[in-house]
Amino acid sequence: MHIMIIGAAGMIGRKLTKECIEARAQLDGKNLSLTLVDIVEPSKPEGVDPGITIQTIKADFSDQKTATILANLTADIIYHLAAVVSGEAESNFDKGYAANVSASWQFLEAIRKTNTTPKFIFSSSLAVYGPPFSETITDNQCLRPSSSYGTQKTIVEYLISDYTRKGFIQGLTLRLPTIVVRPGVPNAAASSFLSSIIREPLAGEKAILPVEVNERAWISSPGIAVKNLVHAAILKPAKLKGISTINLPGITVSIEQMMEAVISTGGNSLSKLIIKEKNEMIENIVCSWPYKFDTTVAKNLKFIKDSDINSIVDQYIKEHS
Repeated sequence: MHIMIIGAAGMIGRKLTKECIEARAQLDGKNLSLTLVDIVEPSKPEGVDPGITIQTIKADFSDQKTATILANLTADIIYHLAAVVSGEAESNFDKGYAANVSASWQFLEAIRKTNTTPKFIFSSSLAVYGPPFSETITDNQCLRPSSSYGTQKTIVEYLISDYTRKGFIQGLTLRLPTIVVRPGVPNAAASSFLSSIIREPLAGEKAILPVEVNERAWISSPGIAVKNLVHAAILKPAKLKGISTINLPGITVSIEQMMEAVISTGGNSLSKLIIKEKNEMIENIVCSWPYKFDTTVAKNLKFIKDSDINSIVDQYIKEHS
């Protein structure tokens, strides 16, 4: 079993690598091999069974030569996690389309020319939705993105659907909730503050809150997200019954509830570290995303979700304190 992870150096990519190794038996991976790809050198997990082969590739995914090289490695399962994130895609139009659309299309084309049909799992986003939309989003909700990032994800979703229809790949698009809490430092994602208002106060540092406290978000912890990504690889085509796009389970929380979870853990003084500073661009992007989903399809396929925001905060503290 050969698994390729595009975007393996990122937080989700690193966790997914470890989860694939732990789920080796479920993945039918008696001879499991992993190819980890990113624009920076992905790190290899420590203490890996000698029977598992891991190669790392430092390369620009948007380069045509890279697409051809990767496609010719003929992986059985390909995870496409690479992307220019939402805030950067909005502020740098050319970079967003080059990295998020053109690179994905030329990679799909390179795979088509190999005459193989790998399982191709794409991490999409709830940014494919925009107002007006139903109070509760289902998998059949019309896509109407209100950002460049959302539009780019939508285009790639349609490409994957068509390449699957033509038999070039076995595509499965997973629309992930916003991932909270991301460790490290803030990135250019419009939703980055959702992690910052938890992560920074717990570290005794200030965090900027660019939206109102009554705003709500659809979120998932990193741990649950990677378990769902691995579960997608294990699912047999017969169980999917032709389903090619799935909204993954998450939980709906308000900013206020997130702040309360932080305070209940670290004390009332932490509330002073969350500084309200409105940012219209971030507010326009994030507040256009839906926060309530009917994920019956995903639940029937045994995808899982977090129990509540407090458990997400507790898990973050356990892993990073």
